[in-house]
Amino acid sequence: MNKITQAKQIIEGSTNLVKKIAGKADPSIEEVADDRFAICKQCPYLTIASTCQQCGCYMPSKTRVHSASCPVSKW
Repeated sequence: MNKITQAKQIIEGSTNLVKKIAGKADPSIEEVADDRFAICKQCPYLTIASTCQQCGCYMPSKTRVHSASCPVSKW
């Protein structure tokens, strides 16, 4: 993934996480994020700080990016 695509995903995920915190989240995004993060919670690569040891991403944000995928193909 190139740096521009990565930056766009970080912005999209962070924006969607802030919307959730503000109570203005898109329900369809939240449904997917909840399903994805439930999988992450079972993964040995998820740290206590909710980052992935494989990609280094903060998963509460990454799970809210439509085009993102799990680095070990779990979602």
